[in-house]
Amino acid sequence: MTYIRRWMEDLIAEALETVQVVVLTGPRQVGKTTLLRSAEKLKGATYFSFDDLRVLAAVRDSPQDFLPDEPLVILDEVQRYHPVLLEIKRIVDMDPGRRFVLSGSANLLLLRDVSESLAGRALHLALSPFSMRERQGEPASLAFLENPRGLKTGSSPGDLDRVLFRGFFPRPMDFEKESKIGLWWKGFLSTYMEKDMRDLANISNLPEFARTVTALGEITGNLLNVLSLSRDTGVPQSTLSRYINMLEALFLFRRIYPLQATKTAGMRKTPKLFCADCGMACALNGFGNSDDMDDKFRGRLFETLVYQLLKAHTDVLGGELFTWRKSRDEVDFVLARGREKFLFEAKARDSVSTGDAKGIVAARKQLGAVRGFVVSDCPEVQVLGRDIYGIPWWVL
Repeated sequence: MTYIRRWMEDLIAEALETVQVVVLTGPRQVGKTTLLRSAEKLKGATYFSFDDLRVLAAVRDSPQDFLPDEPLVILDEVQRYHPVLLEIKRIVDMDPGRRFVLSGSANLLLLRDVSESLAGRALHLALSPFSMRERQGEPASLAFLENPRGLKTGSSPGDLDRVLFRGFFPRPMDFEKESKIGLWWKGFLSTYMEKDMRDLANISNLPEFARTVTALGEITGNLLNVLSLSRDTGVPQSTLSRYINMLEALFLFRRIYPLQATKTAGMRKTPKLFCADCGMACALNGFGNSDDMDDKFRGRLFETLVYQLLKAHTDVLGGELFTWRKSRDEVDFVLARGREKFLFEAKARDSVSTGDAKGIVAARKQLGAVRGFVVSDCPEVQVLGRDIYGIPWWVL
């Protein structure tokens, strides 16, 4: 299988010039191991995976004797034996020239010893699913923010509903048959439910947890009302909040908060919730094929898609994503880069008009944003108003 270069490669290489330990996390099957074993800039590194039982036994037997005296060592699935972090701390403190890349599907920030062991020594990076540009071999770029008219749109990747059903994890993107896509996502979710939750999060009531995950998948792209969700699922609010925190730590869901004067103020407001991938949202809603989604949910799936594509850019290029609401006006996403703000509205249609930019117009007056974009399935760049443009989703 041909390796498709990931945008994260350059950031990892740059980080290794600055810090001694790079921690690469992200959901299962997002391509972390493939990246670490195939990236040109990591060639020559010594690689071990704790998925290998012989490796795991050796490191458990004697962490001091296991780690080789090499300039760059990659330890994959390191969450399986996190006491090795203490030995890594000892090594990098004694030899500042040594470098380590640690990877795992669980968010290492949750593991009890990580913060203490690697404080001041590590940079944490998270690998997201592919963006469309990345999958097509194009470099990460937000140049269109400054020059929308110069945007090269290329051709459509195909039927939007099929794109939403498939998602952007590497493996299902290789499948043509939707039956195979559905089976892959079923296995993906089963692994998280039956293995990761039991091993990593000590979840004892798996049926209750599974019910929560399904309910969260049903509200992707919506406001997260924990009280309402608690009533719908029968799960106590405190337990529900704990589950949501765990799911964020495992990169399955993300909360996006409203833009306020300060981050603290924004986090007191009701956030929007998004699945990590639109294909996962389809699986959680029980869709067997792309024809199963209705128009209302299709809109929220498309908003989830736009979110994950924007996030793939901010992961490597910087910037933060927020929502914006005031009275009856709202904008799906605010991309903040330094003092500049750019607005994005998602519309799951093949044509857009000036009326679709109503929220952007209101938000620009309030926020002083540079410009706004209505993202849709329309194949061309359109001018929808002063510094407001319609753009196709696949340019992200």
